[in-house]
Amino acid sequence: MNSRTLLVYFSLTDKTRETAEFISIDIECDIERIKLQTDPGDDIFRIKTQIREGTESLFLIEPPTCDLQQYGTVIIGMPVWENDVPPPIKSFLLQKDWRGVTMHPFFSSGGIHKDVLRNLQRLCPGARLASHLFLIFDLNGNYLGAEE
Repeated sequence: MNSRTLLVYFSLTDKTRETAEFISIDIECDIERIKLQTDPGDDIFRIKTQIREGTESLFLIEPPTCDLQQYGTVIIGMPVWENDVPPPIKSFLLQKDWRGVTMHPFFSSGGIHKDVLRNLQRLCPGARLASHLFLIFDLNGNYLGAEE
């Protein structure tokens, strides 16, 4: 397994993007933003309703620009949607066999997030989930704190 590090993230409201950019300043890594094929808009409540209604096909992603096989460590950032991994991250994770890869997830959350870590592990069997971080925001996007 390669020792290179990839920081990959998905962000609609920029909280996760800002965190990813901050992390990338301190570590040597490649960075990849997961991009949607179509713009879902910025109404997060409408987007979450679409997820509950099963319209996840609206969240198809662009192919990654990097070769995922060359990374042994992945720092993966995402918002928590409906106490789960958001559909674009699910699509990304299904593109690779993650066995032997060490993952360090970080999450932006404004609500319940108790199941998201377990759900992430199910999406990438064989990956080693290492240190993780939850960044907690209120509904107005104000930072409230972090928890491990």
